Order: sequence, then C-alpha cells, then structure tokens
Amino acid sequence: MHLKKLLIFLLLFILIVSKSLAQDFEELLTKCEEFYLTTQLDSLKKYANAPIENENLKTISKLKFYKASAIMRTYPDSAFKILNDVGKEFQVQNDLKYLAYWNSGLGNYNRRRGNFKEAINYHENAINLANQYYTKKDIIKLNRIIGTQTNSISIIYFDMSEYELANKTVLKALEIANKYNFKQIELASIIILANIQMHFKHLDLAENSFLTAKDLASKLNDNYRLGVALSNLGIINLLKIEAKPQDKNAYLSAKKYFYEALKIAEKQKDFLGLSSRYSNLANVENAVQ
Repeated sequence: MHLKKLLIFLLLFILIVSKSLAQDFEELLTKCEEFYLTTQLDSLKKYANAPIENENLKTISKLKFYKASAIMRTYPDSAFKILNDVGKEFQVQNDLKYLAYWNSGLGNYNRRRGNFKEAINYHENAINLANQYYTKKDIIKLNRIIGTQTNSISIIYFDMSEYELANKTVLKALEIANKYNFKQIELASIIILANIQMHFKHLDLAENSFLTAKDLASKLNDNYRLGVALSNLGIINLLKIEAKPQDKNAYLSAKKYFYEALKIAEKQKDFLGLSSRYSNLANVENAVQ
C-alpha cells in the first residue's frame, strides 16, 4: 500500500515538474519573440542563451533560431549554420510563423554576403508567410513584421545604390511605425532615412534625423542604434571640419560623438565598431592639421 502511494506521489511529482518546465520554456520563447519582433538584440541574446533543463523538447529549434538572430550582426556565418539546421525542422512541421521568421533571417544573412536579390526575395517571403499566419490571428504582430521586413528591404536597396527605391520603401515602413506606434521600427526607419539624406549631401536634414534617432534610441535603451546615431553625427561634423578646418565647434562635436560611440562599442564588445571609431577619431585630428 505504501509502495503504491509512493509511486502515485512520484508520478504526480514528475507530471508537475514536466508541466513547470514546459511552462518555463514557453515563457522563455514568448520573451525571445517579444525582443525579436522589437529588434532588441541585446535583450534577445540574454534570453536566447538562458540555460534550459530539457534539451530534448521538440520546440528547441525555436530557441536556436533566436540564438541565431541574436548573433547575426557579429557572427553571420555561425548564425547561418544554425538557420540551416532549424529551417529543416520548421519545414517538416510546416510552422508558418517560424518559417516567416526563418526567411527573414536568411534575408539578413544574404544581405551581409552581398546576395541582394536573394535577400529581397527572402524578406518578401517572410511577409507572405506572416500574412498567411497572422492575418486572422494578430494584426499588430503582422504589421510589426511587415514594417521590419520593409525596413530590411530598404537597407538592401541602399546597399544596391538604388537610393530612390530605398527612400520610397523606408517611408512605407515609417508610415506603418507611426500608425501602430512601433517605436523600434520608427527608430530604424529614421536611421535609414538619415543615411539616404547623407548620400544626397543633405547634411542639415541628416543631422536633425540622427539627433532624433539618438534621443529615441536613448529612450528605448537601444544601445546598438544609439551607437550608430552617435557615430554618424560624428561623421557629419567631420565633414564640416574637412570643409572648414578652423570650425572649432565641429571639431569638439565630432570628438564628443565619436568618444560616446566608442564607449558603447566597448560595452557591447563590438570590435569592428571599436576599430571604426578609433579610425574616425584619428581622421578628426588629421582634418585639423
């Protein structure tokens, strides 16, 4: 009788623990998805690398996907390897949501490798799959995905020197961001728009855009994009120095922005960013000699 009670107790304990682990894992995935959709990659990295108790869960491929997304900027080839692995699982499961996310990841990778047409196709596939999955489920998430993918396509057009198309596309993303109050998408759109303005030598417009991006990135605690905005503000002031070497205000502003961007790169262990910003500081000194 005692043995029977003990077995029942053990069975109940195992069921409770299993249920708790499954709930914890689902909560972890929910957090990862939240940071993924809002492109908060620093926070995503933290949650995607959290230790879990059961590596055999069927949904482990989803967590691996988020790990890949978190390292795409710094280790694209490692991220691509993970994407190849998890993509097979998503295809077997015909998981439309994660297939949409997966296509987005492949688009980001191909853009970094200069495969621009393939990258655009992947981002467009992501939008189509998201439409299939989210249209009747969650219109907010659907538009968040569309806005993010539209910004990604705009960046690719910029890389392709298709500046008019880049401008037209980013304005669509910005319209979505304003309509649904997507601040992260708005921030990304402003930075893309500022880069386009810089290309066309509209430096005053670009400076105002990057200042807006700097303030918004600070409010959102988006250190990556804060660093991007600060670095570009430094570049704009460097251009002013090159045009007028005796411009002391531009000299001081350029140094200030580059040093602030340098500190962010140090915190993020962004070695490419560190190298770039040290080079920028050297260029500032060379410009006034």
